[in-house]
Amino acid sequence: MALTNPCDIHGFCGMNGLCVYAPTPTCTCPPGYQMSDPSNWSKCCRRTFQFNLSNTSLNQAWFWPLPGSGYWGSPIRVDKSSSLENCKDLCSGDSSCQAVQFENPNGHCYLMASFFNGKFPQVREHKPSKIEEGYKRISNKFRRYSYKELEKATGKFKDVVGRGGSGIVYKEVLDDQRVVAVKKLEDASFGEEEFQVELSVIRRIYHKNLVRVWGFCSEQSYRILPENILLGKDFKPQITDFGLAKLLNRGGENPNFSRIRGTRGYIAPEWACGLPITSKVDVYSYGVLLIELVIGVRVSDWILNGCKLEVEMGLNGLVMVLKEKSKSHEPYRVADFADSRLRGQFSFSQAAAMVRLAIDCLEEDWNKRPSMSSVVQILHSLDLNANSKKYR
Repeated sequence: MALTNPCDIHGFCGMNGLCVYAPTPTCTCPPGYQMSDPSNWSKCCRRTFQFNLSNTSLNQAWFWPLPGSGYWGSPIRVDKSSSLENCKDLCSGDSSCQAVQFENPNGHCYLMASFFNGKFPQVREHKPSKIEEGYKRISNKFRRYSYKELEKATGKFKDVVGRGGSGIVYKEVLDDQRVVAVKKLEDASFGEEEFQVELSVIRRIYHKNLVRVWGFCSEQSYRILPENILLGKDFKPQITDFGLAKLLNRGGENPNFSRIRGTRGYIAPEWACGLPITSKVDVYSYGVLLIELVIGVRVSDWILNGCKLEVEMGLNGLVMVLKEKSKSHEPYRVADFADSRLRGQFSFSQAAAMVRLAIDCLEEDWNKRPSMSSVVQILHSLDLNANSKKYR
């Protein structure tokens, strides 16, 4: 039998999955679940939390509402005259019950042990726009959060962990107790389509040193996407918001990516001079990071608070000073500007080598900057001989 709506096909989105037809079928996972296999939705959404009803008292059980959705199938029990609270109580008292489906106003209560054929009803009178369709396609890889959900989880965006050129990063605790970083884009003038390109690129990138993106929010003027380098509880660094869209056209001439993007003080001169954008722009930014590691303060804050100059002008002046100090070949001179919180308890030779490496990374001529692989080799060799390592 042919079905006009693919969401009506049994198990189309796998166990626990939800199907949205708008007007093509799109699979997503309910809160507290994530896809088992991003390439095959029929392999279900797996639970991200541990919860055993057989060992849980009634007062400890909790339910997450999914208004407007439904899971069609065979319930383990049906109560045709019930209230919502009574329906929840019935499920809490049954160790095999995993969810309830309650229908208003007839009071029908369905206790469910497994979830197949979950879907949101098709809304025929609304024709989605091109932008809306784009977000529907993206939502099969990421969960789409509402702005109210993120506002609640962040305590109305109070816990600031960093600021960048495109927005502020906040700490958030999700309902399943995962701690995540939320970036609120304050200037989303680059447009809806480029925002979608960023998300599309993120979903195809998996690396231990790149932050894992769990979801996004797009409501009217709200554009939120999970500071560029974040440290976990074991101080393992992960990179986020690293110019993802330009990866699609690096070295190309697409005018959509020709304008300056990034935080002032960290972007290479090529961006302002209209020169080709290569991997050396990242080397320049890394040079700024090395200086920050030595002085223990963000370069932009140090320069602006100390000299009241423009960031770029101040950074150039700082580099000139560091060049003069490095020419002396006296490692102890690095103590003049090293992080005072260390109180001299650090390797002077390593810090001096990091400064010299940073100076090379900050060359205005990108051809004179080392490659990133050479930078890594130098950093690995610091314990052996920080002063004599050569590179190109």
